[in-house]
Amino acid sequence: MEENNITKNTPIDPNQIGKRYSDSSQIQVNQNQGTDPNTPKPKHNPFPGKSSKSAAIKTYKDYAAESLREGGGSLTKMIIAEREKKRETQRKSAANPKNVAMTFFSVIFIFLGLAVVAGAFFLVRSVQNDPRGNEVLRPEPFILFDYRSEGYVPDLSKTKINRLIADEIENTSTEAGSIKYIFFSTDNQYGGKTLMTTTDLFDGLRSKSSSAFLRSLDDNFMFGLYSTTENSPFLMLRTENFDSAYAEILSWEQSIGNDLGALLGKPDYDYSRSGFVDVVYFNKDVRAVLDVEGNPVIGYSFIDRETIVFFANKLTLREVIDRSQQNTVKR
Repeated sequence: MEENNITKNTPIDPNQIGKRYSDSSQIQVNQNQGTDPNTPKPKHNPFPGKSSKSAAIKTYKDYAAESLREGGGSLTKMIIAEREKKRETQRKSAANPKNVAMTFFSVIFIFLGLAVVAGAFFLVRSVQNDPRGNEVLRPEPFILFDYRSEGYVPDLSKTKINRLIADEIENTSTEAGSIKYIFFSTDNQYGGKTLMTTTDLFDGLRSKSSSAFLRSLDDNFMFGLYSTTENSPFLMLRTENFDSAYAEILSWEQSIGNDLGALLGKPDYDYSRSGFVDVVYFNKDVRAVLDVEGNPVIGYSFIDRETIVFFANKLTLREVIDRSQQNTVKR
């Protein structure tokens, strides 16, 4: 009976006593922490295996992984997009060789443009300030005259010279027997006006006269209108070499009509129908193209060894001869 009342006890391991107490204490502590409202809850770490401090700093790899988890695109597309972004950044970079070259040439072109503008400005200023651009015109007539006007021809062309003469012939209204002296001017290289020379006149008319004839002439000439029943033009030239001028003018005769016809008021005559012939007017030897009635269409005469007169009316030639024999010249 005693053997039945005695409880069989399991042997106790001394090492397990502390462990059990420790476990039960830890459980009790954990339970107490769970129920205490003042105990702070542990923060959730979205990146297991990493501290909260390191998880707060995201790298491109983190963003890429997050984008992939959220279904934002494939990794290949993200890599391509990143490469394109780098290329675009490099393209716009000031260190890009293409951008450096473009900037360099742009600066060069800007400086060249400024230099051209500045050069043109100073050139115009220098031309305007050049005293030779303000030349005082001092025409020198060969004979007395009653009226004077300026015939300005900016561009030396046959059309403009002949148009000027036609306007003067049509619009001049002076009393009969008077002479109107018309001196010609043109532009000079300094932005002002200058007197037209004999060479300028013949070059403008595209004359076929020889260079030897032009070299024999003085730079000055006189053009005028003599008023009778009409305004009759005349042209006076001065020569420094009578023999050369006479020989050269004879070889020029076949073109004189076409070169000087409009200047002398006879632009429409067919000069190919007849040539120059010898005649005498007012005791002067004359070479003239005659019409069917024997009147001069145009002609010329050496009224002395230094003066050649081209005319289209006998009365005009007489008036010029008379005035050339007078000693004083009206200025």
